[in-house]
Amino acid sequence: MQSLKEQITALLEARELNFEFEEETNLFRLNYDAENASVHVVIRYNDEKQVIFNTAWIPVNLPQERKAAILFAINKIHYEWCTPAYLYLDEEDNELMARCMIDVPEGGIDQEVFADFVDSTVNMLDSNFKDIMAVAYGAEFGNLGGTSE
Repeated sequence: MQSLKEQITALLEARELNFEFEEETNLFRLNYDAENASVHVVIRYNDEKQVIFNTAWIPVNLPQERKAAILFAINKIHYEWCTPAYLYLDEEDNELMARCMIDVPEGGIDQEVFADFVDSTVNMLDSNFKDIMAVAYGAEFGNLGGTSE
């Protein structure tokens, strides 16, 4: 079986995604211009544990004084969505982030599973971007039109 690095590289290339690889940290960097936001993605792997992590974020520092309202909105989104990805706020910069992980089976990474894995964080951030921004800047989550389905 190929190494995780080789598998991920081949899967990213098959999807014709532009990426950078950092050898010393075992991570791939990608940028998506999604429908509602620009999303940064980092895919990191652990050969020993045979696991892959996908962390994505929107590079916007959200207002600290709206943190409780944003976290409430995130909880509500989690209740409405059924996805392995989850949203959270970065402690240091108060950026909206999403994370997902998968265990790699002995046979390697399936192309469809990998595509869903990469897209899950990007889609979750992009689909909920407008609602989170509205909450971050003063609206109450329950009064929004709701883009999360």
